Amino acid sequence: MGRKVNRVTIRDIAQELGITAMTVSRALNNKPDISPETKERVIETARRLQYVQSALGQGLASGYARAVGCVVTTLADPFAGRILEGIESVAREAGFALIVVTSQADPERQRMTIVDTFNAYRVGGIVVMCSHFQQQYFSDLIKLKSPIVLINSEGATARANSVRIDEIHVARLAVTHLVELGHRRIAHLKVAADVISGQARWLGYRQTLIDHGLPCDDTWTIETENSEVGGAAAARQLLELDPRPTAIFCYNDRTAVGALAALRQAGVNVPAAMSVVGVDNAPVAEWVTPPLTTVRQPARQMGRLAMEQILQILRGESEMKDIVLPGELIIRESTALPLQFEASLRS
Repeated sequence: MGRKVNRVTIRDIAQELGITAMTVSRALNNKPDISPETKERVIETARRLQYVQSALGQGLASGYARAVGCVVTTLADPFAGRILEGIESVAREAGFALIVVTSQADPERQRMTIVDTFNAYRVGGIVVMCSHFQQQYFSDLIKLKSPIVLINSEGATARANSVRIDEIHVARLAVTHLVELGHRRIAHLKVAADVISGQARWLGYRQTLIDHGLPCDDTWTIETENSEVGGAAAARQLLELDPRPTAIFCYNDRTAVGALAALRQAGVNVPAAMSVVGVDNAPVAEWVTPPLTTVRQPARQMGRLAMEQILQILRGESEMKDIVLPGELIIRESTALPLQFEASLRS
């Protein structure tokens, strides 16, 4: 059996100093009715005894814990991981802890497990970065009466703030880059229609092709799951087409990495025979072969802005906001002139 750890409590500090537990609590929370001398004695004793304040306990007087609840579809998504890093950087400075829960794209799990968890911890705020956003789920979150910030959703509502990337602009950056290289047969790996960002990127892809007078062949759009495996399977389908596309705009870097693997296995040279573009600028984008051209999403900045909004709302300083950020094209080695276009330039 493991040894039981005896944690130092407020009562231990009070007994050490010969004062009440209430006085210790008010001193640790910097209340104005406690003298500077008493605060100093309490803080010094707390440090000496290695007392650690509970984020949950600190918030009881205000009705909420110094904790923020974060909803992600899956922790396997590197984009979500970078958003969490941004949230945590601001939360840590404000003395807030993170409670991260995954939905696994299951609405019933969202409604039952996530809401119950946040309610049990009395979270001070909620950040949702889950594309499968159910109206019933949102209604349940509102009942918790905590500030809510949506990331990469449809925008702010009367009950929630929003931080999002301009998804149509992201798609335009990627597809315009391919068009300017000379590509005319450009495919797209899209995700399910109920994924808000996926639907917006698909619309941006189509609009850009139309703006340049290029065909929008439905057979060049392959729906896939958001994973490397899904990207690989979709790329194999594209290779069966006649004529083949000369470039692929992928939903994100995960699907692009899968597409690169499938193309390599099929003996298709990237970028000589097929150009590939992703979205996110995930760390892996620099290390795959060839290094991946992608559209950077400022994930950490989005996380920081979301947490800053929650803190502002808790302080009564913020009105409802919808913050929209641009993407940035990062050109690496997975895109190039199509073979026929390059040949025409030489002739």
